[in-house]
Amino acid sequence: MHFPLENIIDGSGSAPICPPHPNFVKAMGRTNDAILFAGQVHLFVKGSDEAQKKLAREMPAQPLKIMASHLQKFLNNMIRLF
Repeated sequence: MHFPLENIIDGSGSAPICPPHPNFVKAMGRTNDAILFAGQVHLFVKGSDEAQKKLAREMPAQPLKIMASHLQKFLNNMIRLF
């Protein structure tokens, strides 16, 4: 996004706590899914209004599109069941 990291004053983030799994790879998959599905980040930045608007426009990440695609496939499968 080419936003200067030194312009980030503060930030916070959250994501759901995942159920544990003994397999490391599956546990990381659950963690990644939780972050992609319901993770939130709040940034406090300094800079010009134009730079902040550009950052806000570019901020929605690809994972949102990926999760929407997975949700659509899931719903289509559920519809077929009923």
